[in-house]
Amino acid sequence: MASTLWTKKEETWLISYWVYKSPEKIAEKLGRSVGAVKKKMYKLTGSANTGRGLESIHSLSERTGYFEYQIRRAIKHLRVKPVKVGGPVGYQLKDYQVEQILQWLTETDLDEERLRKIRLKDQGLWSKKFTECRDCGTTERPHYGLGLCRPCWNRFTWKRRKNI
Repeated sequence: MASTLWTKKEETWLISYWVYKSPEKIAEKLGRSVGAVKKKMYKLTGSANTGRGLESIHSLSERTGYFEYQIRRAIKHLRVKPVKVGGPVGYQLKDYQVEQILQWLTETDLDEERLRKIRLKDQGLWSKKFTECRDCGTTERPHYGLGLCRPCWNRFTWKRRKNI
């Protein structure tokens, strides 16, 4: 049986849909044998496991429970270079990159708001500029705006509306 060469478009399609479709479906779509599809995928990725060592940001998000923006933030922080593939997936991560990202996410599991509050408390501040509410002097209620807690902010805005 004569073999035909793989085109770049076929290779890109193969990598893009490998995670989502079975080798049988891919072989049917590309008009190739299942063995040829598996062999080509092995040559392209160098891996024989079913995931082929590539995972999209979306599937990683679904699998781990982290939001996609958190994963992207980790990619940017770690300066990870995802593999660019065509199709609906866009970029995919290799196994070792996924491990790096998950390790970083578990180490920095505190969200930004909690980190900001911890930093302010360490500095002895109630808000960015004030140690207490400018009107009532409390630190029990959280800062709302302009150096005021929520009840004081409501009073302040109500007085402004009344004067207009």
